[in-house]
Amino acid sequence: MSLRSGLIAAAFVLAFGGGLVTFQSLGRAQEGPDLDQILGKVGRGDTTVALTLRDGQLDGGELVKVPYDHRLTFNVSSDVDEELHIEGYHMFTQLRAGQTVTAHLWTGTAGAFHIRLEKSSRVIGLLDVSEE
Repeated sequence: MSLRSGLIAAAFVLAFGGGLVTFQSLGRAQEGPDLDQILGKVGRGDTTVALTLRDGQLDGGELVKVPYDHRLTFNVSSDVDEELHIEGYHMFTQLRAGQTVTAHLWTGTAGAFHIRLEKSSRVIGLLDVSEE
């Protein structure tokens, strides 16, 4: 993949993919810059959120508030194997019991989005992306 093709693919995802950016699923152009460097220049800032799942529930509440137009890093720990899904952003992350998993997305779409556990088919929280 050329640098130009990689940048076009990344721009397409940012423009039409609801703001989703998962670094694991987007291929990196061998000769191109790191996507982290490109995305670091896109938004207004960086935000990190730590989520803990215990017995299939979010520890500390069901509402997760984050700012709009930020590079968001999730550090998620769980006591069960599960798949975490942020609806609207189409972010899927495999969780392993006893481990902390890191996932990234760009909060390019404001609104409220379900946080769902896919294997157990349950909504466990709400991601509130706000411009305020």
